[in-house]
Amino acid sequence: MDYCEYLKALKMTEEGEFKIDLMNSYAWEICRVQTQDAFDISIIANQKAKEINYQKGIAESCRSIGNCYLLFGDYKTSIIELEIALTIFREISDKNGEAESLNLYGIVYSLMGNCELAISTFEISLSIMKDIDNQEGVMKAMNSIGDSLMRLFRFKEAQKVFNEAIKIKHSNEIYKGIIQYNISEVHYNLNEFEEAEKSLKICLKIGKALDFDLMFVYSSWLQGRIELKKMNYDKAIKLLKYALKISIKINSKDRTFNILEDLGKLYEIKGDLKLALKYYKDYLKIKEEVINEESAKIIKTIEHKNEVIVLKKEKEIEQNKNNELQKAYSEIEFQRNEIEAKSKEITDSIRYAKRIQEAILPSDAYIKKILPESFVIYQPKDILSGDFYWISNVVNDKNEDLIVVAVADCTGHGVPGALLSIVGNNYLRLCEVETTVNSPSEALNFLNRGVNDTLRQQLDESTIKDGMDISFISINKDDLKVYFSGAKTSFYIVRDKNIIETKGDKHPVGSFLGEELKPFTNHELDLKTGDQLYLFTDGFADQFGGPLGKKFKYQSFKKLLISVSDLSMKKQKEEILKTFKKWKGHLEQVDDVCVFSVKI
Repeated sequence: MDYCEYLKALKMTEEGEFKIDLMNSYAWEICRVQTQDAFDISIIANQKAKEINYQKGIAESCRSIGNCYLLFGDYKTSIIELEIALTIFREISDKNGEAESLNLYGIVYSLMGNCELAISTFEISLSIMKDIDNQEGVMKAMNSIGDSLMRLFRFKEAQKVFNEAIKIKHSNEIYKGIIQYNISEVHYNLNEFEEAEKSLKICLKIGKALDFDLMFVYSSWLQGRIELKKMNYDKAIKLLKYALKISIKINSKDRTFNILEDLGKLYEIKGDLKLALKYYKDYLKIKEEVINEESAKIIKTIEHKNEVIVLKKEKEIEQNKNNELQKAYSEIEFQRNEIEAKSKEITDSIRYAKRIQEAILPSDAYIKKILPESFVIYQPKDILSGDFYWISNVVNDKNEDLIVVAVADCTGHGVPGALLSIVGNNYLRLCEVETTVNSPSEALNFLNRGVNDTLRQQLDESTIKDGMDISFISINKDDLKVYFSGAKTSFYIVRDKNIIETKGDKHPVGSFLGEELKPFTNHELDLKTGDQLYLFTDGFADQFGGPLGKKFKYQSFKKLLISVSDLSMKKQKEEILKTFKKWKGHLEQVDDVCVFSVKI
């Protein structure tokens, strides 16, 4: 049903349960492609259902609202709405509604990173769907289980689930296509490229029959990644460009920036740094647009909530207009609730921003792949952090394979520091393809110019001087060399229970010397097998605590690193965190804390 048909049907339908069912049904149908419209319709349906105490209508509208919050990325509110829906569905013995709500619950848990709990929830949903013989529901639940298993890298188990799901006889061709794609994804991750391509052919056939462009995007994107793994770079580029063309046509920005990033990597591998830089810049531009759109959705949702609160309170005031005392009380209550609601909404928005910030940081799996003997401690003071870390594999102009690591502390903490950390992270990524950057000092000089250009800093005293303290190293494992450049930071090597300290420059990124930005110095050091390298921000040493409430200080920090340097990386991390917690005690954390260590 399109929107015009829906409006026509709505106009012809009398007020009551059937009209509420129509609204809920349409909202559920369009929620993935027109999320804001679905949210608005569900809110109205929920109000109408409450007015006539229509329990099924309340439950179905809450389920749709919960699904919309899920798609907005507001998982906490999504769970609240789904809990209301689930409770009512159980009270009225609506098994299908209960199972659908549980499936959405599982998706929220999976997106929050708790895949084990998600799988348990999907299994309950699956059991109910089997009991009521809902084959489409069975297929959906099994697909969700397989997806969560893939997120846990349990590909063989996921493969078994998807293979069972695809055998289910059902008319929903779109879900069959999705499951075939997931089967291809499993084969891809198991390096079974021939089998992956077989499943992709079936997936493309379904997509063509349904005229479903998004299926072409996913399939071509995966085919391109397969060719990339097989080192057929030209073929990979052709497939990724085809996927990009369709993705832009249907305005699928989430997939567009993934494809742009892969094209940037491909051209970088081929040595065409100019095109690599172009695609990386396009990737950053689209990613910024996606973040801005998500923020706009959150703001619009907050505004809608406030409108609902205002309408509700206006109605209460009208009902009690003959009682001045009650009216005054309601007004005070309204203002208190409004402040609490806005405070909660701001906090929820900041938590969503935290999820975006954490997505930018390198994953633990990626770090362990590049540096198996390493650990990172990342402990923000607030929800958002001004500290960040970065790691990559690069090749310099001498054709040397290097591992580069950076740990940075941006001006302030919380929201201001987090915004600056995103700027810093973006410019470090651009360093990878910038031909003028071949050493840590050149990387910091490039970052210095980038931060200055982005924030439009000048020598004018009225301009805010934002910047960052940062340690940047590049490790040449073949020659046992490490190169370091620092902005208001030091770099430690622990060797044979001794600290070798190399101090960086005394100015931060964003500082001027006369009319020019201050340059940074490069340091070259020899390494030995067994050396322990440490990069860190000032949060640990500046923490107040202990019996006298004093700073921990760098001297104590050095002694701590020496004392744990013989332990395994996992045990080191545990001991450092334990020391920090014990020292801090009941005092407030004063700054963000970040420590990155590598064993040679």
